Amino acid sequence: MIIITSIGDYEREQETIHDHLGWILPEVNVTGELEQAFVTDLRNQTAEMLSDGSYAKGRSSAAFVVVRPTTTTTLLNTDLKSYLHGETTIPGNKKDHSSYRGELGGILAGVVYTNELCKKHQVRTGKCIFGCDNTGALSAIFRWKRPNPRWASYDLVCMIRFHIKNSPIVWVKKHVKGHQDDHKKFAELDSWSQANVIADKLAKAELRKGRPLIQGPLLEGETWKLQCKGNIIAGGSEKQIRQAIHETRMHDRWNKQFGLEGVEDEFDWDTFKRTCRSKSDWQQIWFAKHNSRIGGIRQNLVRRKHGEDPTCPCCGEEETTDHIYQCTNIEMQDTYDENMERSQVI
Repeated sequence: MIIITSIGDYEREQETIHDHLGWILPEVNVTGELEQAFVTDLRNQTAEMLSDGSYAKGRSSAAFVVVRPTTTTTLLNTDLKSYLHGETTIPGNKKDHSSYRGELGGILAGVVYTNELCKKHQVRTGKCIFGCDNTGALSAIFRWKRPNPRWASYDLVCMIRFHIKNSPIVWVKKHVKGHQDDHKKFAELDSWSQANVIADKLAKAELRKGRPLIQGPLLEGETWKLQCKGNIIAGGSEKQIRQAIHETRMHDRWNKQFGLEGVEDEFDWDTFKRTCRSKSDWQQIWFAKHNSRIGGIRQNLVRRKHGEDPTCPCCGEEETTDHIYQCTNIEMQDTYDENMERSQVI
C-alpha cells in the first residue's frame, strides 16, 4: 500500500510550515566568543563553513565545522573546543542511507544552524562559503535543475534548497578534496583541509553513538511524505513505487517459471538481488534473458525465424534453455563440469 502522509512544497512561504526543526538543528556547545566571531564573519562576507558525512551498516551521520586559520598542531592535540561545530544523525530507512545522504545531512544542519544564528543576531545580509568533499551533493544543491523525486535523498535536497532560498545571506559552494591527511601530516594541510579532517572525525564519532533513527513530524522546509509498506520513501520514488506494485507479481511469475510453487518461503530473494547486483551490466542482461527463456538458443532462433533447425548440433535433441545443462554429449558434459568446478559451485 502506498500512502501520502503529509503534503507540502519546498517553495512555499516559511511561515506556513511547521516550525519544528528537530534533528536538522543539532545542539551546538559553543562559547559566546566563537559564535560572535562567526556572526561577524557572516556580516563581513568572510564566513567559511564545511561539513562531512559518514556511513556504515545502513546508518548515516554528519558534522559541520566553521573553518579557522591553519593550526600547526597535530590532530590529536587539536582542541575541538576552539572550533564551532555540530553533529547530527540522519533519519531514514536503512536502504536509503549512504555516504551521499550523510553529506547532505551535514549541509542541511550547517545551513539551518547558520540561519538560526542570523535570526538571533539580526543578520540581514552576508555571505558564507560552504565546503564539502562530495561533488554530487554540491551539484544537487547548487545547480540550476529543479529537484526530481527520482533523485536519491530527494527529501534532504528539497529541505536544503528551501533553507538556502529563505536565508538572509548568500551561499557559495566550494569543493574540498577529502582525506588529504592520508597523504600529508595534519599540520601541513590548509585550513579547509584541516576542517574537513575534523568534520570527518566528528561525523564518525557521532555514528558510533548509535542514536535512534527517529522519523519525526513534518519539519521546516520538508516536502510531502510518501509511505510504502510502512516505510517513508526518501528518494528514488518512481523505482520504489514500481517495485511495490510489481514485486509480488514478479516473484509469482519467477516461482512458476522455476517450478518453485509451494516452496516459495525457501527462496531468498534478497540473496538473489545481491548476487545479480554484484555482476557486471552485461552479465545481468544475460541472466535476465536466460532466466526468461529468451536467450539465443536454437529453439528461440527458429521461433523468431532467424534459423531453421532447432536441434542441438552436439546430440541432435531440441536445443532449449534447459537442454544446455542436460545435453548428453560427452564433450558438453565435460565442459559443464569443468566450469562448475571453476565457479566453486557445489
